[in-house]
Amino acid sequence: MKTHYLLIFGLLLSVLAFGQFGCAPIGFGRESQAQIIGSDFSLNPEAPPSIVEPNTEFQVMATIENYGDVNTNGVFCVYDTIDDSYGGITDAIHHCEPVLIAGATEENGKIFPAKKVIIFPSPNSAFSYTNIQNQPANIIATWTYDYSTKSQPLICVCDPSKQSIVPCSSSESVYGHVRAPLDVVRVEKNLFRVSENQVRLKVKIHLKKQIAGTLLLPGAISKYNQDPKNKVWLRQVSFAKDILTCKTLNGNAESGVIEVGETEKVLSCQGLISVNRVVTHPLNIWLDYSVEIKKIYPLKIETIE
Repeated sequence: MKTHYLLIFGLLLSVLAFGQFGCAPIGFGRESQAQIIGSDFSLNPEAPPSIVEPNTEFQVMATIENYGDVNTNGVFCVYDTIDDSYGGITDAIHHCEPVLIAGATEENGKIFPAKKVIIFPSPNSAFSYTNIQNQPANIIATWTYDYSTKSQPLICVCDPSKQSIVPCSSSESVYGHVRAPLDVVRVEKNLFRVSENQVRLKVKIHLKKQIAGTLLLPGAISKYNQDPKNKVWLRQVSFAKDILTCKTLNGNAESGVIEVGETEKVLSCQGLISVNRVVTHPLNIWLDYSVEIKKIYPLKIETIE
């Protein structure tokens, strides 16, 4: 029986050797490309190969990279489109692996993603197809991981009736870009006088998805949440010690579920702020979610002459 174990072992040694002796630190990959945000993955072109012969063992080797600056927790899964009666990556055994990957490192202004390699079904075993010939198929891989958007654009708050004599506008737009799957494009601020020492702060937070994957509620990894797609969890929007209420799917609340999509989402929030002078603080915006990336790899099962 043919096997790809030696090939996989050699590929794995190459990956480890690059991390140890190459330009990047141990366990880290090449310099980040500007357009890559969050985490991503790829399958090795030789594992699986594009053509698999019947009764020939093969493995699936995935490389996951994290371009974010914090540790990322997730689950990586693989499956195929062939009926289990012919073997292969069977549905009867759930081929998923929990993954904890370190955050990227920055050196001289360059970002080096952390890297982790996973082999399915395991380094010491393999898949194979039986009793099947000349059959196209797909191997489908998914990487679902937790992430947070934390943006802190600076805004000033003052009595709007005094804006002509203080350096703080009652209406302005600020930008709070972050390198995250869900970006804070900009924040529109408006101030309204309520009393001598109190103003109402209203903000419109413009959110935009920056990746090709799907955003899910943070419980998606454990399947805790039902219907999680295109929804994220608003943990908090605050100015100094004051927590703002926002329009969520559950009504006006300090935290809750908000719906996002492919187009820009505007989140409206407001709160009463006590102030007797110009105060400048970060507007703390904190959103939690999961990201699902799915990729399809064509495969053909046939005998090579």
